[in-house]
Amino acid sequence: MKKSQIEDSTKSSEATGKKHIRLNNNAYFVLGILLFIFALTNSLCLLMLSMNVKQDVVSYKENGNIDYKVYLKQNDFYDNDYLDKDMVYVASLINNVDTTVNYKLDLDKESNINYEYEIVGEIIIYNSSKESVFFKKEYSLSPKVNDKIKDSKELKIEKNIKINYGYYNNLATKFKRNYGVSSKSDFVVKLKLNYRNDDKSLNVSNNKELSLVIPLSENEVTIDSKNAKVDGTNQVLGKKHLTIESSRKLVSSIILACISLFFFVYILVNLFAIKSVKSKYDKYVDKVLREYDRLIVNTTSAPILNKSKVLNVNNFQELLDAHDNLGAPIMYYIEEAHKKCTFYVNHDDEVFVLKVRADELEK
Repeated sequence: MKKSQIEDSTKSSEATGKKHIRLNNNAYFVLGILLFIFALTNSLCLLMLSMNVKQDVVSYKENGNIDYKVYLKQNDFYDNDYLDKDMVYVASLINNVDTTVNYKLDLDKESNINYEYEIVGEIIIYNSSKESVFFKKEYSLSPKVNDKIKDSKELKIEKNIKINYGYYNNLATKFKRNYGVSSKSDFVVKLKLNYRNDDKSLNVSNNKELSLVIPLSENEVTIDSKNAKVDGTNQVLGKKHLTIESSRKLVSSIILACISLFFFVYILVNLFAIKSVKSKYDKYVDKVLREYDRLIVNTTSAPILNKSKVLNVNNFQELLDAHDNLGAPIMYYIEEAHKKCTFYVNHDDEVFVLKVRADELEK
């Protein structure tokens, strides 16, 4: 096969592939990869710098107590109608115990809080050492309340309850007298409070119980208020969320992301172009096999050249002439994939041979 004829058969293929080959083998392709890495890396860095992770925090303070005054029956000793708290009282002079239940929750952020509370009194009759309980019963001193605050920073409860001391004291005394037991008795005033917020991202919730202990069936009464108050602060952490710290950095990150996308597409296009461009050798062989498929037989046997008269032909047309004159098939043998093959026609002791080599086609 003449060199000029081989070049003519691959001229159109070379024209279509030449541009891509040149483009992918020069510095522009490498530069595109470097620019893609540079733009993407800086885009990610700027994105991280433009944002910050913050966590919702709600601080709150609660303050509550059960305050009281002891109102007296008419007597010859006390000029006032009542005595203040934290005194010792004569049981037979007590008319009622006037209690005021206060509770306040202050938040630093407006919230929606669902809450419920009730005020109860519980009479408890113990043995003399207060280690065991003879009798216990709970009384409702104020109806149960279910309510909510909306978009507010404050929850407030204030209730006034008058405790009929004589009624509960008589119950405890009657139990002791009727059953002949040595006992001690208390009447416990309780605020039972439960609240929770609607916002699922925060967990502002609590169960509170304040209690005031009033002794019964005693000659002298000292009211215990050590569990009747609460005063403290707390914080609640909510869910984390992203916030934009710098809009300029965010915009720059987006611009660089677009640039990196451009170079990514550029790289992909050129990679596909490299993959799709065939060599001159493959194009030539494919063309011959496609156009003369019905005349060509694929074989795994190389032509026997040492026992035959070898006639090398210059081009495939001469091999076609030999095929037409002799009526023998054209054999196709691959010596090295994509690099070297042989087309030949066997006839008696003669073999017509056309060798095709990639290195010669690329010259």
